Amino acid sequence: MMGVVAGLVLGMLYGSPQAHADVSATWQRAYVSIPGHIFGGRPILGKWRDTLVQRGLQRIPDGTDMAAIIFLHGCSGIAREEEAARLMFMEAGYATFFPDSFARARRRSNCSLEEHRTSLAPEAHSYRVEEIRYALEQVRGLPWIDQSRVFVMGFSEGGMAVANYPGNGLAGLVITGWHCQGRPPNIGIKSDVTVPVLAILGGEDPWYAAKRGEHCGQVFNGRPDATSLVLPGNGHAIVNSPILKNAERAKDAIISFLENH
Repeated sequence: MMGVVAGLVLGMLYGSPQAHADVSATWQRAYVSIPGHIFGGRPILGKWRDTLVQRGLQRIPDGTDMAAIIFLHGCSGIAREEEAARLMFMEAGYATFFPDSFARARRRSNCSLEEHRTSLAPEAHSYRVEEIRYALEQVRGLPWIDQSRVFVMGFSEGGMAVANYPGNGLAGLVITGWHCQGRPPNIGIKSDVTVPVLAILGGEDPWYAAKRGEHCGQVFNGRPDATSLVLPGNGHAIVNSPILKNAERAKDAIISFLENH
């Protein structure tokens, strides 16, 4: 009964004009990276709302068919991990979209980086899932995106959002910096078991010291196409890990996953 009530409350929130305005702001201020070599032009970099970005998008020729990644940032916003991922995807030829959750009015951070504390703004969890839904709606309307190869990836709080996203029809999910074993209902992966999953976690991630050794692979629950990679000695950062061999291992695993799905 409590789950039904919570669902109704979230449904009312998502349907309100204020909620819609807030989530649309996360897309308008989303960081966009489009590799120019895919369509024989210049790279397109900036925020979705920027005039130069919109002009660049209009120059993408008919017949262009790019794979796309929607990336959900961590609890502190778009920072070094996200920038490292953007560069990786640009080089590999993927269009990437980074919705900015902090574009929402009065958006509070859900964490304290200094103290490794979370749950400071519990509403953030429902916000992030809503942001995935909204970003997917926008990407589904882009004619130069290969709609059969749309992925969703998240880091830390964003990884939790990806794990909690119940929608299907995606080419795959990439979860980094999250162990899939938080407090209910933040346990496991909510998408259909047929959706491919790659999860990557640092073996010494200080955010999850209380559950050391636990990782997403323990709650895959029979998924036929799912991989959990634990980086030995690694902290929270994944593609931006200061342990270079771990960063390269993570990058190779991510690009291989994308190329094979």
